[in-house]
Amino acid sequence: MIDHWNEDSKSDPFWNKTKTVVMGPGTDASKNYKPILDFLVSWANENPSRRIILDAGAILPTVEFSDQWILTPHLGEYARLAPKQQEIHSNNILENGKLSAQVLNCNLLIKSSKQYFNDPQGNSWIWDYPNSKLATMGTGDLLTGIIALALNRNSKPKEAIYNSLCFLDLSRNMDLTSPTASEILEYLKVQ
Repeated sequence: MIDHWNEDSKSDPFWNKTKTVVMGPGTDASKNYKPILDFLVSWANENPSRRIILDAGAILPTVEFSDQWILTPHLGEYARLAPKQQEIHSNNILENGKLSAQVLNCNLLIKSSKQYFNDPQGNSWIWDYPNSKLATMGTGDLLTGIIALALNRNSKPKEAIYNSLCFLDLSRNMDLTSPTASEILEYLKVQ
């Protein structure tokens, strides 16, 4: 985990050892992440098997994305990411996401009570299995980590997202009514 960024960070041996990077859980939308994101663009461009997952505050609509990128905003974050000419309507998330993924040239997973996945080629899928146990702070970060693990094991973005959503949905079987993200993680570790 890199907790600060400077020119020396670019030469960290980590970059040659990994093929999946997650950025965003816990980031602050008011900070400037452009230098890191610019580096990630060049890092990803060096090897087509590398993947980057951007979550929450780290997402900037000015980055030159590619199909190596997966953006995972919830609806509020998505509204700031969407192309300016696009009016966001919650009843048309699928079409909005489809357009955004094409315009931004990236994979886009919009998190809501349903999950909406769109790829840069214009394909769209809906995960229509609302799970109230996942309506708690931190579960989006769990999902992001599970997707990263699947990508690191050579899954394509669509399969990584689908399998991660299936795995996270096992929390539906928990006895707790409103589990924390930590409780869900502990539960999933034994499944």
